[in-house]
Amino acid sequence: MTVIDVSNAPSVFASMAGLGDNGVRYGAGRNQPGKCTRWNWLALGAFHNTTGLPHAVAAWANAPAEHRHTLEQRPFRGAIASFGATDGPRWAGDENWMYGDVAMFTGVGLDSADWRDWELVGTDAAGVGVISTVTFGRRQVQTGGRRINGWQSSYGGAVLSPGGGAGAPITDTVTPTVPEEDDMSFKPLVAKTLIGKGPGTDTWLFDRNTKTYDHIRNANELALAAQLGAVVLDGPQPKDMFRGFRYTDVDGKGIR
Repeated sequence: MTVIDVSNAPSVFASMAGLGDNGVRYGAGRNQPGKCTRWNWLALGAFHNTTGLPHAVAAWANAPAEHRHTLEQRPFRGAIASFGATDGPRWAGDENWMYGDVAMFTGVGLDSADWRDWELVGTDAAGVGVISTVTFGRRQVQTGGRRINGWQSSYGGAVLSPGGGAGAPITDTVTPTVPEEDDMSFKPLVAKTLIGKGPGTDTWLFDRNTKTYDHIRNANELALAAQLGAVVLDGPQPKDMFRGFRYTDVDGKGIR
């Protein structure tokens, strides 16, 4: 198997430009939305992969058993974090819930006994198409509470080595792949919430990029939000789904 020195891959990932499988070049720090497996592959040097990378679940399944690790084993900088499917569609019409997510360990926070503190660099982490760092715990929330597979020390048929060198170079080769599903979902949500005090059972717009929410005051605002791409959830939603969001009109307050 090909062995790749991944010691510099997280730094490359964080600031690289990349060529999408749609032929579009994305600027530094940007990614083709939803293409987590491709962007991790680019950060690893766009090597000739010998196993398929159509989506994150396949990347995990195709990794040899000895290179699939639980979170009881400490990963290394440049290793790949793997998330699986959710238990089902996260909202009406969600077609991407089963495809998983991958991101790359930066090495920051790995001295913590709590895996939620381990830092990752990943696609769509600061909004659609924006590469950024995020903790493992936060990434799980971003992806809709996906199940955690663990972490991989091989990817696309190559063994990932902690190394100590400069890492593999990036190329602009476009490798034909099965179109990867858009596994990150940062579209705004329109929902009725059951949270007791505060919003009550009114209708609210939740923005998962800014972690804020605001009141939908009438049918026109609801129609406009839907027209702009918001996902309208059917029926009341539980409070925990939006824990940590901040009300845009009240400083320091939000759903707790």
